Amino acid sequence: MFKKLVYKIAAIKTEGDRNECFAEIDKAFDNDKITWNDHETLYSLAAAVVTAEN
Repeated sequence: MFKKLVYKIAAIKTEGDRNECFAEIDKAFDNDKITWNDHETLYSLAAAVVTAEN
């Protein structure tokens, strides 16, 4: 699951994409698919992606 989320983060192009990633990260954590440390790491990665604002 962690790897799948990293690929999704790598595909972020817009703020909408980032928000989708945040939601998926939260859902994965809530469903015990990733740990809290994974959650925080993925959030940091998603927040660091530069997007083209439309």
